[in-house]
Amino acid sequence: MKKTSTDYDLFEQSSLRNRQLLREEELIVAVTEALSAAMEEDGVKKAQLAERLGKTKGFVTQLLAGGRNLTLRTIANLAGALGYRVQITLLREALQKQDGFEGPQKKHQNDTTGGQRSRLCRTTRTPRRSIAALRQDAS
Repeated sequence: MKKTSTDYDLFEQSSLRNRQLLREEELIVAVTEALSAAMEEDGVKKAQLAERLGKTKGFVTQLLAGGRNLTLRTIANLAGALGYRVQITLLREALQKQDGFEGPQKKHQNDTTGGQRSRLCRTTRTPRRSIAALRQDAS
């Protein structure tokens, strides 16, 4: 059976720049999801987080919506204000050669994920949660 390529797959494979753009967006989503999940689990409102940071609620809203640039310092400050520490995991990914675009082909010997994508950033106090799990909790 032939695997059907999605628009996401086609965009990702179309160029190195498009692949980079997708990875940037994936990281932003992963970070904002992890922070939002920690806030929800601990019952922290945006206004409370803003007060802890000495910032406005609007600033926090923009960060969590991906509307502001999330620097490493900002991510660390947000996590710290919530009582968390950030842990980063880099995963090697196998890229296919297509239209002159060729990336790493082998998995790192310590890769235990089977090449599966995973969140790149997570808090250390709570397990990672999928979007589906967050949606189920919200309903």
